[in-house]
Amino acid sequence: MAGQLRTLYVLAQNPPELSQLYEQSLKVFGRQPSPGAPPYMPHLSLMYGDYTVELKKQIISKIGRQRAGFLAMGIHVIKSTGDESTWAKVAFIPF
Repeated sequence: MAGQLRTLYVLAQNPPELSQLYEQSLKVFGRQPSPGAPPYMPHLSLMYGDYTVELKKQIISKIGRQRAGFLAMGIHVIKSTGDESTWAKVAFIPF
């Protein structure tokens, strides 16, 4: 994720089915995890950017650490190479 700094995110549960979908998607798209990349971590990104540690701590202190849930109705497949401004939606897959 060169240039893409995960700033604020919500961790998701990682049931075996989700990990299996991840592995299958790598095969379908002919991809391999990047060397040195962190392990698969399902999450919902809320904010990207190059912010100071102090500002991140301020944001977290204002919103607090939350537990939340939602029902996903599908997924958007996003081509996320390059700068965030060039990302493009490739497909929507309903569940």
